[in-house]
Parts: sequence; structure tokens; C-alpha cells
Amino acid sequence: MTPQRATVSEKKQRRAYVLRMIGEGWDLSELTTQIQDSWGLSSIQMLSYVKDAHDEFVNH
Repeated sequence: MTPQRATVSEKKQRRAYVLRMIGEGWDLSELTTQIQDSWGLSSIQMLSYVKDAHDEFVNH
């Protein structure tokens, strides 16, 4: 059985959450641990959220 995919809305919420964590100064180790524990994501999925949020943080 494959895991259920996140909806577009869930992805936006997750990205906003990661962006907020970056803005609060969480380091990468804390951030990745929190994300994987909260959402049960693979390393690749987790890094995708972190990269997207970091890019938005840097560009705004």
C-alpha cells in the first residue's frame, strides 16, 4: 500500500510552516528532524520543502 499524497493545500501549509521556522532561526538539523517527525516524509521530500522555503526566504 502506498502512502497518501499530500494535497496542494497541505503542501502550501507545510511550505509556509517551514518558511516560518527558517525565519525564526531554526538550524538545518532541528528543521529536518522536526519536519520528518511531524509529517513522516522521506529525506528527499523533506529537503524539497526546505529548499523551496529557503529560496522564498532569500528572495523576499
